Amino acid sequence: MGRVGALGVILSAVYMLWLVQRTFYGDTPEPLRRHFSDLSLREWAIVLPLVALMVWMGVYSQTFCTRSAPATTAR
Repeated sequence: MGRVGALGVILSAVYMLWLVQRTFYGDTPEPLRRHFSDLSLREWAIVLPLVALMVWMGVYSQTFCTRSAPATTAR
């Protein structure tokens, strides 16, 4: 059973490395490149507030921690 688990771990690592290589360093085929376009104005309008909120939560996390503190410390 240990050999099967080790084989699964090795095959998973090989597949992950192959996937990373194709995803980040590979060339996208032309038919696939034509299918996808850049973000539209509507999509940017959705993404930008979410990114701003993520940055706010990362930099000024105390804002959210003080509001949730009573609920987390109550018994």
